[in-house]
Amino acid sequence: GFLQPYHPPGLSDPQRSTLRYHTELLSRDIDGNGTVDIPMELDDGGELKSPLDKSLVFLLWKDYATSDGGHSNFGVYDSQNHFYMSLPESMHGSIMIRSNQKGNGWLICNSDGTTIYCEMRVVDPAEETESSSADSTLEYERIGNIGSQQLQARIVTPYYGLSIDSISSGTVLLGLE
Repeated sequence: GFLQPYHPPGLSDPQRSTLRYHTELLSRDIDGNGTVDIPMELDDGGELKSPLDKSLVFLLWKDYATSDGGHSNFGVYDSQNHFYMSLPESMHGSIMIRSNQKGNGWLICNSDGTTIYCEMRVVDPAEETESSSADSTLEYERIGNIGSQQLQARIVTPYYGLSIDSISSGTVLLGLE
């Protein structure tokens, strides 16, 4: 065989890795640390079940401000609702995202889809934040507003590094301000 050129992990094609299909994904300070982060689309972030593969994309935001190559911030971008959700780095490559039952959001699951870690949904704020069940652990928390809709989240199965607080602080609305 012949030698393959070296590519950093997760970047199978350097040209594609700097190419962004979502033109609204501009470099910005995504984590609030004062340095600009550059978004890269990943093809090894995890599995996106249809039809979410049309609207969601895994991203790695990198800042190159420090000598060691800077920080990176792994997560998922919803191009339909224009928000980025930061996820624990340990989820990189080991999750599946599929539609929720009502089709108004999505579930972040383990790679075979048997354990649901959290649900994100976009609903009319008039809809109750509680689910129909009497189980109070199923309450949705408001993360932000997207136009007249409300982005809500709930934790289903605890996962280290993923909490309502981390979702709140790690979700950035990228809509046109």
